[in-house]
Amino acid sequence: MPADETTKIGNYRGTTVNEVHVHTVYDAPVAARGVLRWDLLHLDGRRLEGGRRSVALRPGESRRHVTVPVAAAMATHGRDHLYLRIALDVADRTVSEETVFLAPPRFLALPRGRIRTRARAVGRGGREVDVTFQSAVFQHRVHFDLPGVVHEASDNFFELYPNEPRTVRVSLARPLTPKAVLARLRTGSLVDTYA
Repeated sequence: MPADETTKIGNYRGTTVNEVHVHTVYDAPVAARGVLRWDLLHLDGRRLEGGRRSVALRPGESRRHVTVPVAAAMATHGRDHLYLRIALDVADRTVSEETVFLAPPRFLALPRGRIRTRARAVGRGGREVDVTFQSAVFQHRVHFDLPGVVHEASDNFFELYPNEPRTVRVSLARPLTPKAVLARLRTGSLVDTYA
């Protein structure tokens, strides 16, 4: 497709995506090395392609490291069924992660799936609980709440990638058992807002 060709779906008119440029922006005061990972995935769970690259991170530097071609995959699978997962690891720890869609989220064929949860107490006399979330399918912008329970969480509105657990530390204003936390826990994701 020519770079200036456009697609029209419903009332949306947008430019066709042929490639995605992956950049790092590094704001730490000391240089580091990292590993940049990317995967082009189908919403049905298939990994279509991907890679990894060792990268140098310099203070105050924005740099493009990789260009991921997506036109062929879009022609085969359709833009509404694909997403790009990008992550940066430094010292064997994921320090940044993002999901890139090739279409506006409202057009995505996001899968519906159950979010499974488990919890365990961690220190502070019942006032800290690790809650682990997991789903068999990709869940975009998972969110949770504990109605009636004053709490703080280490994360909220996160991605759940298929069969990869995500643990969030929840600090409670008053002690609760893990079982009581799970009984009050309410979860959802973007797909739950679809009619």
